[in-house]
Amino acid sequence: MSLRDAVTSPKEFSGPIRVRDVEPIQMRKAIKALPDFGSGTPKGLDVAELQARFVDRVSNNTLASVSPAEMRQCPYGFFDEPRPFIDDPTVTAALLSELATRAQKSATRILIYQYLEHYNPSKPGCVAVANWLDQQVMQWNWAWRDRSETYALFNAEEAPAKLAIHILASQAPVREVFEDLGLSDTILTGSLGEAAFAAACIIVSASRSAKAQGQQRRLMEWARRGDRFGYEKAFPAYVSALLMPWQSSEPDAAHKAALLAELESFAGDPRVKPARWARVKSQAAQAYDVLMRWLTRASVYQFFDIIDQVLSADEMRMWAYRRPFWTSYLEPGYISEAWVAFGANGASQARHVARTTGGDAALGFATLTGKSQSHAALIMKIGDLTVAEWSHNGKYNIWPSASQNAPRLYKTRYDAYELSGAPFDGSHYGSDSFSWQRKIARKIEVETGFSTQKTSWMPRRFGR
Repeated sequence: MSLRDAVTSPKEFSGPIRVRDVEPIQMRKAIKALPDFGSGTPKGLDVAELQARFVDRVSNNTLASVSPAEMRQCPYGFFDEPRPFIDDPTVTAALLSELATRAQKSATRILIYQYLEHYNPSKPGCVAVANWLDQQVMQWNWAWRDRSETYALFNAEEAPAKLAIHILASQAPVREVFEDLGLSDTILTGSLGEAAFAAACIIVSASRSAKAQGQQRRLMEWARRGDRFGYEKAFPAYVSALLMPWQSSEPDAAHKAALLAELESFAGDPRVKPARWARVKSQAAQAYDVLMRWLTRASVYQFFDIIDQVLSADEMRMWAYRRPFWTSYLEPGYISEAWVAFGANGASQARHVARTTGGDAALGFATLTGKSQSHAALIMKIGDLTVAEWSHNGKYNIWPSASQNAPRLYKTRYDAYELSGAPFDGSHYGSDSFSWQRKIARKIEVETGFSTQKTSWMPRRFGR
């Protein structure tokens, strides 16, 4: 069954799991503490010599004379450099045939771990080993037969999706789930673990918002290796899993903050670290758009929320009209990008809010010089216009975005002069009669075609 089937009909993967004899708890813990037999390559084993020796045996048709002890070492040569057996179909077929004839359980176990640690379905030799194991493990009454039947571990195409579904549904820690399946930490962090993680990301990306939060928390646990992201190749898929369920709806504030903090911790703010996000932007463009929408919205509200905290009651009466006017362009998506430049006081307050509440913890901003420490500016893109809205009694400034004098967004530092002197500017006089609002609204409508209702410009209340 394909990964598409897994996404659309996950119940078809669920089936009865054989319950084996219960082991004493202490014995089980002791066994788990031991290194996996067959996991990794034994220290001191000369893999190059082993590979040359077995290739020579195949060439001379003398495999039958190999001792059982020597044959048990054979699996260590299938995947490791310098001359992995799987790169030669003739050698692979001959060795698998001899291993099948001998039916050595210990050699099969070693090959199981070697395959799982070197899982690579793009290599025909790896798929050949998987198909062989899928048949071979069925001849003994052991855990690997049950795992093969339930999770298709030796079906190179199906295994990642089945593991993904099982892990997403489990309540146990991800590492413990792998251990219970006989899979080492090397496998969890290796190519099979990464393929299962990517499959889980595809499943979660297709989830609807009501189901997504729990699955996303599960993915966030799975993704982390200390303070780094554990599956670098799957990062675009991970971003999609965290953001695509929210294309047409919004998570609650706490979950959104957790998602933003998670992505920031691994890759930073995409507006100031675009190189880290280039792969996401090209491979997961829709998810990237969701992220930018969230960050734009957060920056606009960050500007107003921080300035609200430093204004006097008299200043607040005039200021109260700014938020509803500009958010009337934010809510329908007319503000496509936004960035805030804070003076020293605002920057300090923004950091304090992030530390104490966790809100906007992932949100970047610029520092501002050339004005008082309490001033700030909100820089926005609206269609083909660039807007700089100043706090306090500062002016609004509007440039054509193509103008060489238009400020560039996402710098880490601005001087006040960069955000002033636009060809269209003005003061915020006549707020209660919507004087400045009408001027800006006409300019925006003429230049971009975007318009908002005058009724949306009225503040709900004065004061804090």
